[in-house]
Amino acid sequence: MSNIDKIVTSNLVKELDDEAAEVISGGKLVTKLIEAGGWRTVESFWNANGTAFFRSPAGAEIKVRYGGGFLGFDRQKQTLNGSDYKKLSIGLGSIGYARMQIKVPQTTYVTYDIYEGGVAVVTPPIRFYLERSLKI
Repeated sequence: MSNIDKIVTSNLVKELDDEAAEVISGGKLVTKLIEAGGWRTVESFWNANGTAFFRSPAGAEIKVRYGGGFLGFDRQKQTLNGSDYKKLSIGLGSIGYARMQIKVPQTTYVTYDIYEGGVAVVTPPIRFYLERSLKI
């Protein structure tokens, strides 16, 4: 097998492993570019349940925001440390409107593992390590 064939095969196996990890975990890995500044919504729920796990970037804050405008309220506010997984869950409170939000100190990519529905997930079954950062 030539070096080029080895590289192509290696990349294909990695892609298949990534797809298998998503299927096995039951969740969906999502990576989004989040701009620095105020609170940014990463997931919205209307009459639905969901759970998400975040790990990095260190110093970022995450929370669940129920309702809208000045009548809304925050729950589950946490700060990421870059090594431990933090969990946000939305349950019956989303009969109205609920959002998972993040606030980052600098513009960066954020990867999180999201589970839709009323699943009882305590920690992500497969640890995710997709991390990229971008300073703009």
